[in-house]
Amino acid sequence: MPQYALFVMPIVSVVIGILTVFIAHHFASRRSREKELLSFQILAYSDFISAVSDISVMRRQGNTESSQEVLARLNNAKSRIIVCGEDDVVEHLVEFWDSNATLELELGLVTFSRLLTSMRRSLGSKRLGAHHHGISNILFKLEPSQYSFKTEQSTKNVILDK
Repeated sequence: MPQYALFVMPIVSVVIGILTVFIAHHFASRRSREKELLSFQILAYSDFISAVSDISVMRRQGNTESSQEVLARLNNAKSRIIVCGEDDVVEHLVEFWDSNATLELELGLVTFSRLLTSMRRSLGSKRLGAHHHGISNILFKLEPSQYSFKTEQSTKNVILDK
């Protein structure tokens, strides 16, 4: 073995070791950022869905006045989605918002389903879409099929009139 190899090999080993440490640190930092972003997205998505659900339930129960607290939660979650959500999610959020952001009309239900589907995709789920019949029933049937707010209200009015 040549004499210079005794000096070059340790230097090459140290350089490779340093490069390995930097590369490992880079990938670990990137993985950490991705994990933090995913946690932030999950929290923003769930807060948004919760606020939309609260407003929807209040409306279906006849309360047309949305509380300031629920609206603040909705707008906070919406802002976080705009900041950290994937492009597809943000586009579907805009589409839902442009459809008056309610679950009272079919357009709102369809755009909300698309938004949920894009949220699920952004979180890595590919098996079921929100257009699946069972998922749509779970999302939009808040009461059994025989339940009617109007019937309940008219029953209460009849009882109160007596």
